[in-house]
Amino acid sequence: MKKSLFLSAFVAFSYASFAQPVINSTDYDLSGTPSFSYKYGTVTTDPGPAGANVNWDFSSLNLTTVYNVTINTCPGGDCASFPNATHYLGTGFTDVFYNKTSSVFEEVGESSSSSSIATFNDPYTFLQFPVIFGQTYNDNYFISNNTGTTKDGTLHSTIDAYGTLKTPAGTYSNVLRQKLVDIYEVDADGTNIKTIMTQYYWYKAGFPFSLMSTIDFALQLNNETPTLLNSVTTYNTTAGSGTKIETNNLLNSLFSLYPNPTTAQTFVSAIKCTVNQITMTDILGKVVMNQEFTDKANAHQFVFPINTSQLTKGVYLINISTKEGTVTKKLTVK
Repeated sequence: MKKSLFLSAFVAFSYASFAQPVINSTDYDLSGTPSFSYKYGTVTTDPGPAGANVNWDFSSLNLTTVYNVTINTCPGGDCASFPNATHYLGTGFTDVFYNKTSSVFEEVGESSSSSSIATFNDPYTFLQFPVIFGQTYNDNYFISNNTGTTKDGTLHSTIDAYGTLKTPAGTYSNVLRQKLVDIYEVDADGTNIKTIMTQYYWYKAGFPFSLMSTIDFALQLNNETPTLLNSVTTYNTTAGSGTKIETNNLLNSLFSLYPNPTTAQTFVSAIKCTVNQITMTDILGKVVMNQEFTDKANAHQFVFPINTSQLTKGVYLINISTKEGTVTKKLTVK
């Protein structure tokens, strides 16, 4: 009898030790946490290994910027513009609309305070339920806005690991990690521009959205070697007392210049904000280029070319005016 009890206990322990986590649609609860916060930083973070029973320790991350998000249930807001939306996420920049069913969690559109509406005619699939280790899928998406701008891309998703995650906010067991590669192309002034977003998300049953994420933005011009433009790391947390919500830091990270330094041309690239005007000045303050965007195109993916071939060598300031604020980037012309 003792032997059988020991064996049963051993089997139970083995199962608990090696059972793989699963996230079903019912586990991905968007109604239980109406608002939460992320800590955020423009830092490059090694996402760590893939595989089974991984221990990821990011407890030493020192991220100081905080931004708050709210989860809302449709109808409400601009839900009428997105008939398939069940929820929308308020970020302070853009409201993002999602459709959650028993089999999928997908983005169906975005709206901004400038009345720009972007609709995914073919939705952007974030998760397929049940989420399990080893799951893979490819998904094509297509987005257009109310000014005629379009973009199409391809997602490659792999649930490549599970294990225990440590962040400065706490330790979480039974976590699944998703590697999501988003590739999309645009043509700007005769140049083919491919953006490659390599994203890692850590999920746990019972938590809305991700516990942590790392995102690398790379730009590839005319099939040349991709160049890393920017990296962002976030983790889900509760904002501590005395922490300032630095919206401008978040906005600044959404914009990139490439190439920089440059000789003949550079590109202003942005995501998820509304560009109103771009002005370029020399170090004496003289305006050398000014472009207004009267259509207020929603920049789910925005690329604008700037011809620098006739400019004198030196340093220039590029001021980008958006609905959410102003960003200034420094450009060197060689």
